[in-house]
Amino acid sequence: MGTDDDDRRGWARIEASLACTVATADAAFEAQVVNVSRSGAAIGAEEKQAKVGESVSLLLERAEGSISVGLPGE
Repeated sequence: MGTDDDDRRGWARIEASLACTVATADAAFEAQVVNVSRSGAAIGAEEKQAKVGESVSLLLERAEGSISVGLPGE
């Protein structure tokens, strides 16, 4: 990512390291939230398992239990 990409961003990105599970219509896989901003989050996984534009569910765990957020995959 170059400085041009950084200049076009509307919101600053904050580095993160959160384990999560990503579920598609066909499968679920372990991943990691690598950064977040006011407009989105970057998710990293060992293998690319979701298609661009596909709806996914992102499951994050917290001490009180899991939460689920539906997001479009990009």
